[in-house]
Amino acid sequence: MMEYYKHLYVLPMWFDLQIVMNEGSIGFGCDPYWENWIGFHTEKIVKCRDYFGNNYYKEILKLNTPWIYHLPKNHSIIQRALEYNFADRFYPFPGRVENVGTDINIPMLLNNSKQIIEIEAGEPLVIIE
Repeated sequence: MMEYYKHLYVLPMWFDLQIVMNEGSIGFGCDPYWENWIGFHTEKIVKCRDYFGNNYYKEILKLNTPWIYHLPKNHSIIQRALEYNFADRFYPFPGRVENVGTDINIPMLLNNSKQIIEIEAGEPLVIIE
């Protein structure tokens, strides 16, 4: 297992975050500095429940990380959930990015079977390969 993971980067959560959900709204408990790094996917209006059922919050949460990367031409990275993911609380969407230099963001589904989700600093979020 260690041999496998030494070729990957496990991106950790960089601050403590508490997410409080109810049917009509969502609130975040964290240092006020980090609130600007939390948002929702707005490129397309995605109705999560149409695709994933009522067990998930109605919108896709997007964490904008403080990390920036630059990819050379004809290279790409893949971002995906860990094999031992935390789908009982959240599920990060997998994706592939190529030929760009940009910040890393993590779109994720939030499992609303729990009204409060806590993600601690240092907790693994996604794998980058």
